[in-house]
Amino acid sequence: MNKEEQKIKKLLKQLQQQNKNTIYLKNRKEDVDAFLQDIIKVCYEHNMSLSHEDSHGGFLVEDLNESNFSWLYAANDKRK
Repeated sequence: MNKEEQKIKKLLKQLQQQNKNTIYLKNRKEDVDAFLQDIIKVCYEHNMSLSHEDSHGGFLVEDLNESNFSWLYAANDKRK
């Protein structure tokens, strides 16, 4: 595992810890975690991240900013 992979793994553990008591994570299936982890990896590959615009519900593309991963990782699984 290279340094970037180690950094991502550490970040994902932190995100899981931060969100462990949220209802979203408790009821979320593992495939959603894998999906979100892949998005975070792509963010690192491209040195960009997605941010959230509250007023219109759209996304913003920004330079890589790890603080944007907190709200992303707390996503609610709305699938049936």
